[in-house]
Amino acid sequence: PECGRGTLRMLLPDNPRIVAFVRSFEDEHVLVVANLAGSAQYAELDLAEHAGARPVELFGRTEFPPVGDLPYLVTLGPYAFHWFALTRQETDAPVQGAATGGPVPAIELDGPWDSVFEGAGRRRLEGLLPDHLRQRRWFPGKDRAIASVRVADVVHLTSRGAAVPSYLVLVQVRFREGEPATFALPLAIVGGERADALLSELSLGVVAELRRPGGDTRVLSEALWEPAASRALLDRCRSRRPRPGESGALVGSPTPALRRMASDLADQDVSVLRGEQSNTSVVVGDQAIMKVFRRLEPGTNPDLEVSRYLNDQGFEHVPPLLGAVEYEAERHEPITGAILPGYVPNEGYLWQHTIDALSRFYGETFDEVPPDVPAASHPLDQTDVDLTDVALRSTGPHLEVCDLLGVRTAQLHRALAAPIGDPAFGSEDLSLLDQRSLHQAMRSAASRTLGSLRKRLGDLPPEAAEQAAALLAREADLLDRYKPLREGRLGGRRIRTHGDLHLGQVLFTGRDVVFLDFEGEPLQSITERRLRRSPLRDVAGMLRSFHYATLVGLRREEERGLLTSGSETAQRAAAWGRAWYGWAAGRFLGAYLREAGDADFLPSDPQSLRTLLDAFVLEKAVYELSYELGNRPEWSWIPLAGLLDTLAAGDGSP
Repeated sequence: PECGRGTLRMLLPDNPRIVAFVRSFEDEHVLVVANLAGSAQYAELDLAEHAGARPVELFGRTEFPPVGDLPYLVTLGPYAFHWFALTRQETDAPVQGAATGGPVPAIELDGPWDSVFEGAGRRRLEGLLPDHLRQRRWFPGKDRAIASVRVADVVHLTSRGAAVPSYLVLVQVRFREGEPATFALPLAIVGGERADALLSELSLGVVAELRRPGGDTRVLSEALWEPAASRALLDRCRSRRPRPGESGALVGSPTPALRRMASDLADQDVSVLRGEQSNTSVVVGDQAIMKVFRRLEPGTNPDLEVSRYLNDQGFEHVPPLLGAVEYEAERHEPITGAILPGYVPNEGYLWQHTIDALSRFYGETFDEVPPDVPAASHPLDQTDVDLTDVALRSTGPHLEVCDLLGVRTAQLHRALAAPIGDPAFGSEDLSLLDQRSLHQAMRSAASRTLGSLRKRLGDLPPEAAEQAAALLAREADLLDRYKPLREGRLGGRRIRTHGDLHLGQVLFTGRDVVFLDFEGEPLQSITERRLRRSPLRDVAGMLRSFHYATLVGLRREEERGLLTSGSETAQRAAAWGRAWYGWAAGRFLGAYLREAGDADFLPSDPQSLRTLLDAFVLEKAVYELSYELGNRPEWSWIPLAGLLDTLAAGDGSP
């Protein structure tokens, strides 16, 4: 409307080749700038009355720096023009939710309850979804400005007329910068006392209160918290009959095992597993766990693809795959919406098992004299280290688990590398071109992260700031460690891998280990996650996980008051921690290499193996540092320590 009504204010820059004006209507303003010359031009515009506004280019939705009190500088190419919306900076605070305690937004409806997905109700819902999405733990775009949200499809999960109508809503999110993304948002329409309970605990995902004439109300909320909705999605896993939506359909792919246990599943309680970051899991009694993917992309999710492959190969150290649900639309690849692995009796994740073992280890050794272990030693140099009596007594059983984990990881990689004729699996050469691509990607990521570290140096706690300064002083050394990747072929082959292997992705059954979650890094595209990679990338992820556990365990002993930071006892404990990491990482790595044997997916030359492994360890630590700087700066000391230790250990060259 501001282009056809309202006011026009001409801006008069000193450069006569630039025409600029602002069209305004009520609180909406559009800045138009045009270059009348056949050469690049610049101009300084007087936008003082719009100070604080952020110009957003209307066609590409690119955000420009906010307007200040000084003249605003713009540059344009020959005959170029730009249209900008002058928008006030939006707050990232949600409109409603447990975090704010604010009022729940309302949607007025004239028709049935499901008319919230039609016409004016749908448009109102789309307007509320940006704030709702920002509150969800699984939503990855919290630091990106949302341009718009569109409901792309609505599929009934429950039958029409159900007491708690439930739907799978596919929402497409367009960001101001970057590619759009599609997310799965199961929603339910809830009434009665359950609706009152949801309104009192907004953390369960209330989107809006629905109102109809006469005072009748319902609540629109996240559906997976409703047992009827979870069971309805579980039923989709068991049925190959399409459940149609507006433009696509949900189709199940049950395995024979799921058909055999259908009656057992029907009697199980269902509950949502709390605390997950990128997806949502529904526990089905002691029989299965249904994992619902939130970010949806065309193509088979690696979690489904790799799990199905390993089950078909008879690999015993993954959960049995019972079924899956896919969304199919004409002229598009199927999208994996959920998978249903069987439940594996266990004693918890290996991460917690390791933290508990470290707590016992620190408690039994803090008053003992630690072994003389170099401050920075390489796990490859500790694969056959003899343990002291104190170490055998205090941590021997857990180091046997590290041995077992190394064996099972090598067996996993052998299974994934097996030549069975499936074009998505098997192995390919790790060529010099592949290595050069790795070199460029690793150097670029390291440079970006160190740039961020330099900017955040003053915001870090003293311990981390000291480490950061030391790392920045060795920036050239870090980048040089990647150079061998481009200088000559190191050997080995590329295979499908776990993609995000660490102690939190492994269950401990009491006697063995089970690998979980083959989804890979959720922020990467499915195409990227399905690429073959060196299996040493998985190995490096596990080595970094052992290092994290060592330092997290030490910090928790301090938080419990059992150690005082900086004391002589704490220094002894830190020395024991360095020793424990060397033993655990060395035992894992030694067992892995022995089990892998002469597998061609590893470099045959020991120096090449070390060079490639170190590159992946550094890459992982750089990624961890980037994550911690953006999310938990107080934890950045752990990857900083890992980077400094890896650099100090040297590259193994004579």
